[in-house]
Amino acid sequence: MYSEIPPEERSDAWRESYAAIDSLLNPSTVAVVGASETEGKPGNVLLRNILQNDFSGTTYPINPTSDEILGLRAYDSITDVPGDVDTVLFAVPGPIIKRIIPDCAEKNVTSAVIVSAGFAESVDEERQRLQTELADLCEEHGIHVVGPNTTGMVSMKASLVASFMPFPRWHDGSIGIAAQTGIFAGVYMEELMAREVQKLGYNYSVAFGNKMGVDETDFVRYAGQDDDVDVIQLYLECIRSPEEFFPVAAAVAEEKPIVLLKSGRTSDGRRAARWHTASTPTIDTEVENACRASGIVRADTVPEFMNYAKGFDYQPAPRGRNVAVLSLSGANAVMTADYIAQSRLELAELSTETLEQVKELVPDWQPVRNPIDQWLALPSGSRAAQEVPLNAVLADDNVDAVVTIHLASGEPDFDGVGEVYAEATANHPEKPVLSYIMGAETKAEWIEKMEGTDVPVYDSAAAAVDTLEQMYWWRRYAEGYENYDTDLSDADRTI
Repeated sequence: MYSEIPPEERSDAWRESYAAIDSLLNPSTVAVVGASETEGKPGNVLLRNILQNDFSGTTYPINPTSDEILGLRAYDSITDVPGDVDTVLFAVPGPIIKRIIPDCAEKNVTSAVIVSAGFAESVDEERQRLQTELADLCEEHGIHVVGPNTTGMVSMKASLVASFMPFPRWHDGSIGIAAQTGIFAGVYMEELMAREVQKLGYNYSVAFGNKMGVDETDFVRYAGQDDDVDVIQLYLECIRSPEEFFPVAAAVAEEKPIVLLKSGRTSDGRRAARWHTASTPTIDTEVENACRASGIVRADTVPEFMNYAKGFDYQPAPRGRNVAVLSLSGANAVMTADYIAQSRLELAELSTETLEQVKELVPDWQPVRNPIDQWLALPSGSRAAQEVPLNAVLADDNVDAVVTIHLASGEPDFDGVGEVYAEATANHPEKPVLSYIMGAETKAEWIEKMEGTDVPVYDSAAAAVDTLEQMYWWRRYAEGYENYDTDLSDADRTI
């Protein structure tokens, strides 16, 4: 396994990747070049975010025209800062950065984040050349660079919010995300962090931008051995070194799911990516084949990207493909049966004991099978109609995972929804439970009641089944099935 390789036996490339990312995520001192008192400027928001989120280290504003910025003493130059500096955040134009890099080397800077834009993504050849010159200069001085053309990064390891997007709060957690765009250390993450329920927690988020230095291979190497991270997410517009990236990802994916959203799949998309982050074209069929061979879970849309991460983060991946469906809606039960039949999953054959427990709740004329229609069990009590079938299918050896579908309305509502789910899943922690709730006002109440149960709630039954399928596919890869992608014979149902 990847994480079991002793540090002294790891390659120079592995150690270099570790140093690059660790110096970025765990700095003791940070300097903000271009720090500003002017509200709204990137240098102002960068510094304000660092201060408001209680960075665990020391922060130095660098601006030759100010004596004090946001209550901190400002320095004319980075060379004036007392002691060494670990990480520099640049919010100034490229030519200024080029002049300052030798000063950074003098202060033993190990990593830099360049939020400034207008480099290789530009139509200006001189600006494109400047990025190359900067890359060579930083490499010469041993400085690991994130960017340019990035919103920055966030690391809960050091309580460091080094993004020029304002974050009033950040949910810590066990996901590590890197993206070749700013929204995942910016507006989209701001949207996620505003959630009160069904939250996703991120240990760190790094926006690569133009990938002048640090890239996806460095990130996956680092996150792969980081005990604080259980799920890895990547948004990429190009893969800089596929021949290096995919073998690394394949090794890491044996232990941790990697969810990839790779854009630039079409000629129009690749052209747009060229002017967004200076991305080089990649042939999508080759990327798709390499992902499948490497155990990478590929998402096609942002909702899928987040759905898959939530599934892996909230629940264990299923050990087999046999799914029980519990539904308060007959129509949704039928549709979910279709979704499962069209996937790698299949409806579980419920045991006689399970069927007998459910039959006690419904009229004699009501047949009981999978999917279980819970509506006619409601006369036995709203709680019993939910609790008995859920516990029965989770205890069934023929069931590997459960999808529950609720109609959040007055009749099936009861106060102990969260308690029922918490107890049932605690008794069977190896079996994932994913849910879809349909309704209006009561829906929001039910999602609140389920908070803390670690049961992910999806916007549709199709999304829940899709997520469960991806989790199952990855589990087969991680457990070493030679034909994990194609061999789904009846003799191989239970892993």
